[in-house]
Amino acid sequence: MNDLSENTEKKQSSRFEKGVSGNPNGRPRGSRNKTTLAAYSLFKDEAEAITKEAIEAAKGGDITAIRLCLDRIAPPIKHAPIPAVDLPPLQSLSDLPAFYASLNTLLGDGALSIEELNSLVSMADKFRQSVDLADLELRIEALELNKTN
Repeated sequence: MNDLSENTEKKQSSRFEKGVSGNPNGRPRGSRNKTTLAAYSLFKDEAEAITKEAIEAAKGGDITAIRLCLDRIAPPIKHAPIPAVDLPPLQSLSDLPAFYASLNTLLGDGALSIEELNSLVSMADKFRQSVDLADLELRIEALELNKTN
């Protein structure tokens, strides 16, 4: 048992020096993984036939093939723009209550979805945080000036 503990206490030597990379430039930009290259070479000659087969399956009513083809033609929109709505401008913290009241009205009228509302509330919160930080910075500067005087 002592031999085992002695071995674990000794620092194992390594053929690599700590903190020094064997490839200081890193992997070349645009280089491909060997598995990816192998997959490309397998499909290279068959890509056209596979694509035609997927299209034929879609035409035959295969829902998975239809989804695959449509996703390639027109991928789903992830971030649609928020529709133009009338909102009061945010210039100070005192503008926030009117801004939130307008959001509630627009949501109630169906002019905004809950996702759009959440985006606008998040934006208003970021505005509040930035005003708070600016105010805090001014207070700290004033305290530092008073401290040095």
